[in-house]
Amino acid sequence: MLLKNKLVKGTFILTFSGLLSRFIGFFYRVFLSRAIGAEGLGLYQIVFPLYMLAYSITVSGIQTSISRLVSARFALYDHRGARHILLAGILLSLLLSVPVSAFLFFFCHLLSSICLKTDRAAALIRLMAFAIPFGSFHACVDGYYFGMQKTGIPAIRQLLEQGIRFLLLFLLCQNFFPLNHEVSPLTAVFILVAEEAFAALFSFTALFFHSIFPYLQKKTGDPVRSSSMVFLTDDIREIGKEALPLSGNRFIMCILQSCEASLLPVTLQLSGYGSGKALSIYGILSGMALPMVLFPTAITSSLSTMLLPSVSAARASQSASRVRKLIRKSCRSCLAVGILFSLFFLFFGRTATAILFQNALAGFYVQSFAFICPLLYLNPVLFSILNGLGQSSSVFFYNLSGLILRLLAVLLAVPRFGITGYFCGLFLSQLLCCFLCTQRIHRSV
Repeated sequence: MLLKNKLVKGTFILTFSGLLSRFIGFFYRVFLSRAIGAEGLGLYQIVFPLYMLAYSITVSGIQTSISRLVSARFALYDHRGARHILLAGILLSLLLSVPVSAFLFFFCHLLSSICLKTDRAAALIRLMAFAIPFGSFHACVDGYYFGMQKTGIPAIRQLLEQGIRFLLLFLLCQNFFPLNHEVSPLTAVFILVAEEAFAALFSFTALFFHSIFPYLQKKTGDPVRSSSMVFLTDDIREIGKEALPLSGNRFIMCILQSCEASLLPVTLQLSGYGSGKALSIYGILSGMALPMVLFPTAITSSLSTMLLPSVSAARASQSASRVRKLIRKSCRSCLAVGILFSLFFLFFGRTATAILFQNALAGFYVQSFAFICPLLYLNPVLFSILNGLGQSSSVFFYNLSGLILRLLAVLLAVPRFGITGYFCGLFLSQLLCCFLCTQRIHRSV
C-alpha cells in the first residue's frame, strides 16, 4: 500500500509539474518559432540531437542507475549507502562531461560540416558545450530524488527551468538587454545554457539544505561504513555496470537521431524540395508538430519516471503479484491516454496547431501523427518497466531495432515518397518496439 501511495503521489506531482512545464515550454516554442522563423527553428533543431548525444554519454544512463540503486538502498533502509550512490554518480558524470564539452567546443566546425552537413551550426555547437556539465549535475540530483520517490524537488526545478527559459526569451525579444543583433538560433542556445546553469544551482541548493546539511548536523542513525573511499569506488563500479547498457542504448539512439536530423533535410531535397524549404519543413515537423503531439506525454512520462523505482523496489521485495499489477494498470492508463489524444489530434489537431503556430503545414503534420500517438505514449512506459525489471540490455536492442528501421525509412522512403515515407517509418518502428517489449515483459513476469 505504501509503494502504491508513493507511486500515485509521485506520478501526480510529476504530472502536474510536467503539464505546467509543457504548457510553458509549448508557448515558448510558439514564441521562438515566430521570433526566428521556420528555417531558424530548423537550424536550432538540427543541433539539438548533438546535445542529446552528449547528454547520453555523460549522464542519461547514470541518472537511471542512480534512481534504481538509491531505490534499492532505501528499501533496505541504507540511507548512507544511497548518499554514496549519489556522490559516486555525480563524480562519474562530471568526469565524463568535461572532456565531452571540450570536444564539442574545439571541434565544432568539424562536427557542423561533417555530421550536420552545414557550416551554419558551428557557433551553436560551441556555445552549447557550456550547458553539458550543468545538465549532468542536476540530472544526477533528479535521479537521487526519483529513487527516494520524492518528486517535489525535480518538479520545482523543472518548472523554474521552463520559467527562466520563457522569461529570457521574452526579455530578449522586447530588447530588455542591449543586443547588436536580432533574436536568432544562437540566442536560443544561449537561453539553453542559462537555464541549465540555473537548474544546476537550484538542484545544488535544494540538495544541500534537504539532504546534506541535516546529515552533517546529525550523523547518527545510519550504520557506519568503514573506508568510505573503498565504498565510493565500489559504488562507481556498480553505477558504471548498471549505466553502461543504458548509456549505450541512449548513445546509439542519439547517434541515429543525429543522423536523422542531418539526413532528413538532405533526403527531402532529393524528393524535390530546395535546401531552404527542406530545412523549413524539418523545423515545422520537429519544432512545431512534434511538441504539439508530445504535449500529453507529461502524463505518461511522469508515470514512466516513477515506474522504474517502483518496479525495482517491488522486485527487490520479491512481490511478483505487485509487479504484475503495476504493469497492467500502467499500460491500460497509457493506452487510454493515447487513444483519447489520437482522436483529438485526428479531428481537431489541424485547426488547433494552425491557430497556435500560424502554420497550416504544422497542422497537417499533427493530424498525420495522430495514428502514432498510442504507441508514442505507451513505448516509454514499457521501456521503463523493462529497466525496472533489470532488462536494460533488452531495451538497448529493441530501441536499436526501431531506430534502424526509422533511419532506413529516411534513406529509402523519403526520397521517393517525401515526408509520407518518414511517417510510415516512424509508425513501423514504434509498432516493432511495442511488440518486442510486450513479449519480453510477458516472459519476465
